[in-house]
Amino acid sequence: MAEPFHRVGEQRGPFTVTEVTFDVLPGGRTREFVRDSGDNYATTFGWDDDREYYQICQREGNLLVPYTIRHKMTEEGVPSSASWVYVGNSPYDYWRVLVEWWKPREFTIIEHDVKASPEVFEEFAICPHHWCTFKYSNHSEENAEAWKYGILGCTRFSAYLIKHVPNALKDLDWRYRDWHVLSTGLGMELRNAGFEPHLHGIVDHHRMMDRGGVAQLMQ
Repeated sequence: MAEPFHRVGEQRGPFTVTEVTFDVLPGGRTREFVRDSGDNYATTFGWDDDREYYQICQREGNLLVPYTIRHKMTEEGVPSSASWVYVGNSPYDYWRVLVEWWKPREFTIIEHDVKASPEVFEEFAICPHHWCTFKYSNHSEENAEAWKYGILGCTRFSAYLIKHVPNALKDLDWRYRDWHVLSTGLGMELRNAGFEPHLHGIVDHHRMMDRGGVAQLMQ
């Protein structure tokens, strides 16, 4: 059953949620209005849809590329052994894929709008930290600091970390199963378990919606 994403009293960025209204419209459409202590407000439309887990893939290998469309720059940056898994049928498919991949074996994620390089994988292979990530090339220092606690674009998780938080994804609050906020929800779960991300260098974020991205590929 659909519920509002926001809760009065919770944080919304640097602000606190002060008002929430939520309606289920005809046909299963939902509408949520939220206002915060900074007098920022927004109305979001969604659907009363299925947010539960069911298997949509099997884990193969240690390098996952979740995608809705294959981009040449991403293809060039990953080895041929990478597992490309389509996540475009539902806003919750990315979460379902990660649940299946969340086994006690190390793995790396390269999202479809990131171009990796051999150096990225070399650094991941020798790094002793359990949660590693690269910041995006188009992020300022402030953006990188804000995103490092909830970013999946170029990220590695160790077997040790997964073993110590085996249900971090499967038991994730339904509000964070949508791909838009999945990285935020997982980041909170890992930090609550005592892990912190280790920031490496910069990876090319070519952005699917840039000129020459999705628009060109769909022609």
